[in-house]
Amino acid sequence: MKHVPVPEIMEEARKKLVQAIKMGCPLVIAMTKSVTDFATTFCDEAASVATENPLNLEDGTKMFFPLKVFQNSGKELLADDIMSKLFRDDEKEQGFATSRDPEGFQVILTTQFSPEDFEGYLFGEAWGLPKPKTQFQFIIINSTPRPPISSLTLTGHDAAEGIQKSELDVNEGVGKIDDASVEAQTEAQTDSEKIDKEMQKSNKAGVVERSGRVGGKEKMQKKKQSIHEPTAHSEKVATGKPNPYGSKPKQPQRKESKKKLTHSASASASS
Repeated sequence: MKHVPVPEIMEEARKKLVQAIKMGCPLVIAMTKSVTDFATTFCDEAASVATENPLNLEDGTKMFFPLKVFQNSGKELLADDIMSKLFRDDEKEQGFATSRDPEGFQVILTTQFSPEDFEGYLFGEAWGLPKPKTQFQFIIINSTPRPPISSLTLTGHDAAEGIQKSELDVNEGVGKIDDASVEAQTEAQTDSEKIDKEMQKSNKAGVVERSGRVGGKEKMQKKKQSIHEPTAHSEKVATGKPNPYGSKPKQPQRKESKKKLTHSASASASS
């Protein structure tokens, strides 16, 4: 395991602290189930006097992670003289160390130790969190954990019944999917029959064309032909020209009835 020098760890902690102050958001230190030694190792007061790789505070002109982080929820860090020591030149805005939202900045520590044990782990020794513990406000969040998977494991006859029930649930789900599929097919078939009927009705008065499916149904567009404007079909039928539509053209009727009557009448008169 690589050994990281304490000054490097302190610099990383300082950057996160400065970022939280600058943006005006909470700084959350998640310790989970570990006990970080902020009291005697990872703080400016202890790291600067360490015998190995001491932290260079440059005669008090710089700060990294002082114990004031744990005092009054870190609000004391918002003082101008402290921020000027925490911020580096490239982190300042127009040469000033400022916080965009001082009210939003605060320091929060979280632990996963139980309410019965956390005080002994975090404050029971000289190392751990800074003392006294009265400077911290404890908030216990109660939550109901999920039962472990092992407690849900079935054995013997119960396991067989559980497997059968699971298979039954799956089959019911498949049956519901099949029913939905049949209903969708029936609805589509009904829509198609309606469209065919509309086409049969519309063909008597004009031309019907399908313009594609819109919202699951075929949209019908009807082009009516004007009564006063003859179509190409009617013109060719009237003139007796070959009909491109396949039906035989109607021949114009000859008016011969009167001639026949006249001829027959004159024949009878002569006889």
